[in-house]
Amino acid sequence: MQTALAQSFGDSFEEHLEDFAVSIVINSQTIRAVVNESQFGRELMEGGFADDSDIDVKFLLSDLSAIPSLGDLVTYRDRNFRVSRLGIQPGALVGEITCRPSNR
Repeated sequence: MQTALAQSFGDSFEEHLEDFAVSIVINSQTIRAVVNESQFGRELMEGGFADDSDIDVKFLLSDLSAIPSLGDLVTYRDRNFRVSRLGIQPGALVGEITCRPSNR
């Protein structure tokens, strides 16, 4: 059972998705998510030192048929990543994962 606070947070995140969501594929399932690339990785890319950086992904858990696991495949902007950290609490509406490029 969700609290009013949790539901309010979920509603706010849905509004955030409307403004900032991108398509991402987690285990062959396309969903809307908010994706942040590592600032350090972006600086390295701009300087020409790296071609991929970690990403943090936030999404509505209800958009997925199963909760992701460590090592699951994630595709974002035609690049493949693997789940390296899970930030999913029991009863939560929003999940967060960190992903590393699959070539690392």
